[in-house]
Amino acid sequence: MFLLMREGAKGRCPTVAKEYEYEPFAWWLTRERIGKDLRERYAVAQELPPRLLTLVRKLDAVEGDPSQAR
Repeated sequence: MFLLMREGAKGRCPTVAKEYEYEPFAWWLTRERIGKDLRERYAVAQELPPRLLTLVRKLDAVEGDPSQAR
């Protein structure tokens, strides 16, 4: 635990410094919980929708052809 002295207290009023090391872990836990809740509520698709599948195929074709790369 870190103690900081407040400027106006002339060294008589220490306060605990806020530590933010927990934030990345808290966000990870939040994302995991959201994912779990979504999986419980909605069924996981076994196949991609036709329009999305077409887009993925187009992207694969562009990535495989260096002449079409930007």
